[in-house]
Amino acid sequence: MLVAFLLAGCTNAGSERVVSVNQTGTVQGRVSFDVNGSGAFEQGTDMGLAQIGVRLIARGTRDTTVRGSSDAAGAYTLTDVPIGDYALSVDTSTFGDSIQVEKIDSAGFTVPPGGTVTVNVQVSYPRVSIGAARALPLGRRVFVVGVALNGSATFSDSIAGFVDTSGAVMLTRNRSTFVVGDSLRVIATTAQRAGQPTLDDATVFALGQGRAPTAPTLTTAAAATAAGGTRDAQLVVLKNATISSTATEVLRDGVSYFSLTVSDGSGNLQVLLDPKAGFVSPVIPGVYVRGNKFNIVGLLVPTGLGSWMLKPRSTADLALLPSVISIDSARALPAGQTVTVVGVALNGSTTFSDATVHLTDTSGAIRLTRLQASMAFGDSVRVAAVTASQAGQPTLDSVTSTLISTGHAGYLPTILATAAAATAASGTRDAQLVSVLGAVISDTVRTSTSFLLTVSDGSGPLVVQLDQTAGFVPPVIPSIYVAGNTFNIVGLLVPTGSGSWMLKPRSPADLTLPVISIAAARALPTGRTVAVVGVALNSSATFSDTTVHLIDASGAAIRLTRLRATLAAGDSVKITAAIASRAGQPTLDQGTSTALGTGLPPTAPTLTTAVAATAAEGTRDAQPVVVNNATISSTATVPNGFSLTVSDGSGNLTVLLDQKGGFTVPGIYIAGNKFNIVGLLVPTGTAGTWMLKPRSSTDLVGPL
Repeated sequence: MLVAFLLAGCTNAGSERVVSVNQTGTVQGRVSFDVNGSGAFEQGTDMGLAQIGVRLIARGTRDTTVRGSSDAAGAYTLTDVPIGDYALSVDTSTFGDSIQVEKIDSAGFTVPPGGTVTVNVQVSYPRVSIGAARALPLGRRVFVVGVALNGSATFSDSIAGFVDTSGAVMLTRNRSTFVVGDSLRVIATTAQRAGQPTLDDATVFALGQGRAPTAPTLTTAAAATAAGGTRDAQLVVLKNATISSTATEVLRDGVSYFSLTVSDGSGNLQVLLDPKAGFVSPVIPGVYVRGNKFNIVGLLVPTGLGSWMLKPRSTADLALLPSVISIDSARALPAGQTVTVVGVALNGSTTFSDATVHLTDTSGAIRLTRLQASMAFGDSVRVAAVTASQAGQPTLDSVTSTLISTGHAGYLPTILATAAAATAASGTRDAQLVSVLGAVISDTVRTSTSFLLTVSDGSGPLVVQLDQTAGFVPPVIPSIYVAGNTFNIVGLLVPTGSGSWMLKPRSPADLTLPVISIAAARALPTGRTVAVVGVALNSSATFSDTTVHLIDASGAAIRLTRLRATLAAGDSVKITAAIASRAGQPTLDQGTSTALGTGLPPTAPTLTTAVAATAAEGTRDAQPVVVNNATISSTATVPNGFSLTVSDGSGNLTVLLDQKGGFTVPGIYIAGNKFNIVGLLVPTGTAGTWMLKPRSSTDLVGPL
């Protein structure tokens, strides 16, 4: 922004006209650049300008008495100035078109004998109205003050409408953050986009909250020309605009927009729904379908083809008129009314045995009964139906539907406690998609078409209906759906007809086991099915019994038995398995695994041989440990391996060298040899005793 100004010298013309006096004074000051257009010098913000020529003009003449220029800091000092009356003049010949003198402290001043007069100069870009800025040539740098008609983050191309009492203009390539309604001072360069003036490369300075003029109401035909171009970049209102067609368009920088063609009867106008303004699936197409009527607020943006399009700033800028009503409004109507609603299907027409579909929009949800056409989960549809009632709750019956689009599966369930779900939050969540967390099964019942679970998260019981059409058939049930097991469950709330609701999952994928810690899993009774996440301490091929030791971040470990997958040491995995017991200690049996990557197990603690022999009174079961200076006192051949009895002097510990670990025995593993040994603690089956199982010969360092 700041420019070096080089001034050409000139003669001291006319100096002989000043009355010669013996006494002189000094004139000093500073030439500064007003960076933010405030009109006042601001220390630390405004910058001094170097090499700016200044001169003193004797009052009543055009003659230069003394001349000089500013230094690197913008300061100047004129000495030996004859006493008298003067005006300060600034040489603007090298400023360029955009820079002008903004303020000189004094229009005239007197230099007294021996005195010093301070006269400061401020220069900057001109401050103009928006109307004036639109009329300037391209490339002029100017300050304007106005109110933002949208936020800097509203649109994908970062444009913003900016307005004052003289007009509006589009800010492009904004370098600052602001929100709709902010009063701003903007420094920008006059430019052009799509044939209309803009202010480009804009930097803003916040002034507070502003008030934009009231948006005028235009016909769609007038909006399409921006009222002959006079409303370019302005915020306008359309009334009773009916959608005649829709399309997905890829415009600047590869951004996909959703386009509407609308008309109030006067002529067509394109309305562009920007994804950054919130017009993304499942919001679109939603209610934005052919035939629907809206009142629309938006910014008029030129197309570059001599016409304008309207860009709403958010979904709130489009108000749907009552030709299509919301689901919440439909629920409030008496039975027998024919209505049209638009929404997204939360399940398919083949999901449940009764073929009921749950439909949702932003206002609520409702069940559709006796559909005349098939529907899939995520379908956006326009539904014409008759209001009805089933099990004491509103429904839409005898449904005909028009498919708008597919794949709108982004709805997230509302999390409720089981007790709240059992009442559908006092009926306010009827037909909606909800989730209950940590729900423990207390009872199960089989019916002719489903399998019923009674679950609770501690707040109260809730019935969960596993519909056979949704995939809950043997061997899926009962399988893990047994008393004592805990689940997170997603489903649709359906009234029972007796003042309560049950939850209907749409498939087995709607019931998931919550991940618990290994320590928590070890404390559960046998038979429970759980999910844990941990790191494998050995591979499934390390030991003859295929047991894998799993450890999590807390340091707790557990053995995986009869694992239905192959693991490598260091694998980070999610394990789903049943709590079991082997040799008196908890295990996870017949587990399935999901790979998560590579993990880092905790550092193995060092124990004495005596403490390792009891697994620190059972607290270190299945964990990796280190024993140092352990001397072999005896050896024996055992099934599937070779047994060592070792001690560091604190007491004996059995070390089992599994034949699958590649040990050459007896080799160096003979009485009297001493080792540092890493291994996994495994219960012997004799109460209170454990043995240490190295995973390979590298786990024994020695003989020492």
